[in-house]
Amino acid sequence: MQIKKLLSQGHTPEQISSETQVRLQTVNYYAEEMESVC
Repeated sequence: MQIKKLLSQGHTPEQISSETQVRLQTVNYYAEEMESVC
């Protein structure tokens, strides 16, 4: 898991969750873009 790698690098769970939130929002955005194209 990447989360374990981030933890071992000294990231706090709060940082990890916020980074994950950003990634999820980006994925959702691209998914909506793809749907609107189709």
